[in-house]
Amino acid sequence: MQFRFVKKEDAKSCNDFHNRLYKKNRTLKQWEWGFLYNSYDPEQYLYAVCEEQNQLIGTQTIIPIKMIDSEGIFWTAKSEATLVDPDFRGKQIFKKLYDLMFEYVEKNNFAYIWGFTQATKALLPLGFQVPYDTKQIIMPFSHRFSSLLKKTNSNNLIKIAVKLGITAIRLISSLKLFLETPKDESFISVKTFERAPEESAKISEEFIKQYGGKTIYRDEEYLNWRIFDNPYAASICKGIYIDDNLVGWIAYTIGSDGVGSLVDIMAVPDKSRKVETSEIISRLLYEAVIGTRNMGASGIRGWHVTNHPFDLLVLEAAKNLGFFKINKGYAAVIYTVDPENERFRDLSDWYITRIYTEGVLG
Repeated sequence: MQFRFVKKEDAKSCNDFHNRLYKKNRTLKQWEWGFLYNSYDPEQYLYAVCEEQNQLIGTQTIIPIKMIDSEGIFWTAKSEATLVDPDFRGKQIFKKLYDLMFEYVEKNNFAYIWGFTQATKALLPLGFQVPYDTKQIIMPFSHRFSSLLKKTNSNNLIKIAVKLGITAIRLISSLKLFLETPKDESFISVKTFERAPEESAKISEEFIKQYGGKTIYRDEEYLNWRIFDNPYAASICKGIYIDDNLVGWIAYTIGSDGVGSLVDIMAVPDKSRKVETSEIISRLLYEAVIGTRNMGASGIRGWHVTNHPFDLLVLEAAKNLGFFKINKGYAAVIYTVDPENERFRDLSDWYITRIYTEGVLG
C-alpha cells in the first residue's frame, strides 16, 4: 500500500472515489474548492490517499484554518474526506492516513485538528476528544419543516406528535417574531455584501477582545473563500452599520433540503450610540428569519454549541425572537497537537457557528 499527498491532477480520481462510495454527484469544481484550498501553504495539497496496485482505496484531508484568541492568531486544521473502501477495512488504513496529518501539523506547529462527526469511535484511540455536541436552534415556517425532525423516527405516532408540535411552535414563533420586530432607527442601516467587508479582520479581533475564547479568524480571504466563493450554496451576507461603522454581520442561505441555515453571526459592541450587543444580534437574526422565509424556506436552523459568552447572547436573542433549542446534532472532535501547551488546553471556550461545517448547506 502507498500513502501520499495528492497532486492537482489527482482531483478527478479522488472526486470519483467519493461519488462512487457515497453515491453522490459532487462536481470537480466543488471538490477543488473544498480540498485544494490551503492558505497556509498554497503549494501543498493536504489531501492524502491510500493506493493499492494503483487503485484508490482511502482518503483523508485537513484544511488549514486560522483561529484567534487573546494571544493572537494561530493555525488549526479541519478534518474532512475521511473515507475507506469497505473492501479494505481492518487494514489500519484510517490510522496510517491520519499519521500523515499528525506529522504535518506537528512539523508546522498547528494547534488543533478538529471536525464534526457521528462516528467518533475510530477517532478516540488516535487522541481526539469529544468535548461537546452541536445543538440546534430552530424556527419552523411551515409544516414542511417537520420532515427535518420526523425523518429520524419510523414510528407513526411520533411523526404525528412532531407535526402537532411544529404547529404549536410555529404559532408561538410567529407571535414572538411580531413582538420583537426591530424599530427603524435613522442611524442604523443594513447592507448586503457582495464580497467580504474590508473590516472583517478588525471585527474578529474586536470580538475576541470583548468576549474572549477562541474562534475562526474571519479575515477577508477566509470569508471570501468560505461564503462568497462557495460553489455548493450561495449565502446572503448582511452587515449592520451604526453611524456608518460596521458592528456585525450574519450569513444565511437555503440548503437543498429547503431549510434555511444560519451560517455565521458576529457582532461587537457599538461605541458611538451605545446600542446593546443583544439588540444588534436580534436585528441580525431578524434579517435572516425574514430573508429565508421570503425565499421560500420551510424553516430556519442554526447551531448552539458551547457556553461561550457570545454564543449565549445569540441563544437568548434567538429564543426571544421565537427560536427553540433542540439537542440534535453532531459530536465535535478535537485533537490537541501539544497537550502540554496551556494556551490550547481549554476546549470549552470555542465560539462555533455553521461556518465551521464543510459548506455543503452554506
